[in-house]
Amino acid sequence: MRVRRVWTQRQTPWMAPKILTLDRYLEDTRVENLTYSDDRTILQHDIVIWDPEEILDNYSQSSRYRNAPCLTDNASVAYLADRRRRSQEFRDFLALSKLLVIFTPQSFGWYYATGETRNEGTPAKPRLKRIVAESRSDGVLPVDLELVPGSGDEFRLVAGPPFSSFWRAVGDQFYFNSYFKQATGETLLSMAGTDRPVGAKVEMSGGTVLLLPQLGSAQPNANEFDRNAPDFSERWAAKQAELDALHHGKFIDALVELHKALGASDGNALPNWAADYVLPGEPEAVALTIEAQEKVAEAQQELEESHASLARLQQQKILIAGTGKDLERAVHEALVELGCQVEEGEPGRTDRVLKWRDRIAVIEVKGLTKSAKEADAAQLEKWVSSYIESHDERPKGILVTNGWRETPLAKRTQPTFPNQMLKYATAREHCLVEASQLLVAALTCTTSRAKNAFVRSLFDTNGVLPGYGWETALTRLQPQETEAGPTV
Repeated sequence: MRVRRVWTQRQTPWMAPKILTLDRYLEDTRVENLTYSDDRTILQHDIVIWDPEEILDNYSQSSRYRNAPCLTDNASVAYLADRRRRSQEFRDFLALSKLLVIFTPQSFGWYYATGETRNEGTPAKPRLKRIVAESRSDGVLPVDLELVPGSGDEFRLVAGPPFSSFWRAVGDQFYFNSYFKQATGETLLSMAGTDRPVGAKVEMSGGTVLLLPQLGSAQPNANEFDRNAPDFSERWAAKQAELDALHHGKFIDALVELHKALGASDGNALPNWAADYVLPGEPEAVALTIEAQEKVAEAQQELEESHASLARLQQQKILIAGTGKDLERAVHEALVELGCQVEEGEPGRTDRVLKWRDRIAVIEVKGLTKSAKEADAAQLEKWVSSYIESHDERPKGILVTNGWRETPLAKRTQPTFPNQMLKYATAREHCLVEASQLLVAALTCTTSRAKNAFVRSLFDTNGVLPGYGWETALTRLQPQETEAGPTV
């Protein structure tokens, strides 16, 4: 049973704040460094520092669309879930009267898959368009802000204390990659010689959003190092870490003082005894809060389950793209799905032993960048002979190959099993199977009769296994057919 707790925050005398970063590593022991996509909550910290400029580092990209990054389908699902979760967390975090520091990012956009497709071909020959939507760096911020591209490192300090004290301590560490199209909140900094804001303080929901320029990084002095020395890399990295610790520590020192001065403990907090008195409507508000927490927890559970289901489904693509142990495991799972009993071979011997009814087979699995070779069939025959020696029974030899694995399926025009190995393999009654055929069988053989027919064909075929082409079960998306949906 999942235990859910509801508590009342009680203020205590000022203590050193708990600090967390998202997508910006800071070399300081007072800081916990995480990413936007991590599942750890921000709510138990007092200061959160976020650098949205690095947000795409968390998600894989399949291509570019309109000259901007385009996330893969799986990464799109993860990104949308993370965006919903973090957006709500930012609102909840600020409602707890806490400090959110944002290093203002560049103005840039990217595309994610909406999950929608449109077939502009026919059922027999589909031509699918993948519908995508646009996100922008300023669109993920909790503050209504439009950014304009523009970089520089000269500032005009607009605000007075306490921000002016903070800036005089660490302002030389900053530069900007964009400026605000319109002022928002209280302007703290502008570009030198202009009134274009590049830093601001925005009060939101009881908390504070501090929009700062980008925090720079100090570089070691190259003249202090001999680049030809054998330990050059280690010494350079050690010096870089030393400088980072110095500059990041100075920044955190100044930020902690600013946090304190901004009113981390302003004397207006409720004393403990105030919780003993209930206002009209307060019990109903508490009940609604608990109900909302329950719904959020249930939705999060459904999201986790759907993520796991999607991951299991997409893992099957190893059969058309993988190699090594991952491919062996995928072959194993596909054969089990098809009703076989599968065992791992002994170390240094056959990859898998397959048992079906009263029949036995040894399986060699290969993930290759080109076609299979006669040597692969010879290796399989070695496992057949070894099994005969150990069990006094001749097994079927099955070679499962993901040939041309670095080439998209539609462009694999060369045969996986060339003529020079067919004669050898057929004479020894080997069944030659493309891994994609296993994937198709696992997807399409949904009845016992169909599964039995496929497995029987593995034992009865000498040479290349016929049928089960990938075109019968897999739909190929055309990257050039991507189409934009609404901007988000």
